[in-house]
Amino acid sequence: RVSSSVDSSEIALSIMGILTVLIAITIAFEVIVDKIKEESPATMLPIVEALLSEMTVLGFLSMVTFLAATSGGIKKISRLMYGDSEEGESYLKELFEQAHFMLFLIM
Repeated sequence: RVSSSVDSSEIALSIMGILTVLIAITIAFEVIVDKIKEESPATMLPIVEALLSEMTVLGFLSMVTFLAATSGGIKKISRLMYGDSEEGESYLKELFEQAHFMLFLIM
């Protein structure tokens, strides 16, 4: 595992960065949802409400986390931060998933 070569402050900074990104995405999602509701005509509001009820904040965060984890972007960043080894490539993805679950439990 890479953690033997990575100090705890680097791990803490990585998790704080991940949580900051997830919280910023959550806030942006809420702002967009409010804007959609405000701008929707009264006749369309029931449809908009039904669509948005299917996409809750946690569902949206799960989707973003899944896309980030499968797109390969996290692997590239992880390689830069933790090295080119197979462990280094997957380390940030593991941290990202742990941070997502922590945020899920808090919400």
